[in-house]
Amino acid sequence: MKKALLVVSFGTSYHDTREKNIAACERDLAASCPDRTLFRAFTSGMIIRKLQQRDGIHIDTPLQALQKLAEQGYQDVAIQSLHIINGDEYEKIVREVQSMRPRFQRLTLGAPLLSGHGDYVQLMQALRQQMPPLAATERVVFMGHGASHHAFAAYACLDHMDGGAGFSGAGGGGGKLSRSGHRH
Repeated sequence: MKKALLVVSFGTSYHDTREKNIAACERDLAASCPDRTLFRAFTSGMIIRKLQQRDGIHIDTPLQALQKLAEQGYQDVAIQSLHIINGDEYEKIVREVQSMRPRFQRLTLGAPLLSGHGDYVQLMQALRQQMPPLAATERVVFMGHGASHHAFAAYACLDHMDGGAGFSGAGGGGGKLSRSGHRH
């Protein structure tokens, strides 16, 4: 049975960023699944169009990639999203995967990075291990683009947890969210 690994991300139009981040994750995932052929898809139509028009690079959407995999005879497809939260982009992937399920014997979709409480704990521990010690006058700022989706609460959860993760100057989430200009 032909097996594929489809790695899905929002995408980026910056070559160096794509190589250092997306391609690096793809290589690591492919190394952990040596019996699968690696494929890539982006969820951002804007990024896909820009890469096609500017660079002549074609990247499939998740649905296009799944259609091609079915046509090429792949019957076992593992999909891993590089998305951080269970937001609009991830929900779109879920819908597309569900629509294509009948065309495969096995079709699995991995969760985004922050899907449960333990994921937040692990992320904060990993960030703490990577951060250099901070002086009393230094602060760490983590930024997310925000969302109108209910998954936006992930940012408040991270904000709440960062104080216990050893980041000096971390404050409460409620005030930061209300000052962020985000409209509900």
